Amino acid sequence: MSNRYPERVQNFATLHEIEHITKQHDQSVLYTATVQARMEMEAEANNGAIRQLVQDYVDITGLEPEELNYITFMKQNGISFDYVEKVKEVIGSYSPTSKTN
Repeated sequence: MSNRYPERVQNFATLHEIEHITKQHDQSVLYTATVQARMEMEAEANNGAIRQLVQDYVDITGLEPEELNYITFMKQNGISFDYVEKVKEVIGSYSPTSKTN
């Protein structure tokens, strides 16, 4: 990971890559098969990283998900505003039982 990026951006990128490793480790051929497959795998990795960051944020702050300000959350975690709808979705559907999803 390049040190030229702020730590918060590095954290998101690291979680994104962990998602690839843990959930897509046996799908490397699919990743290069088609643009659509690659886009779906990237979206899945981004979604997993966002879910993990929401979980961590709730655990650390003690806030309830409905108390989270998604813009503040995204800024603090270096998440591109390209993912605003996904962040809102994850925060809106967060529950203790969804932590492992």
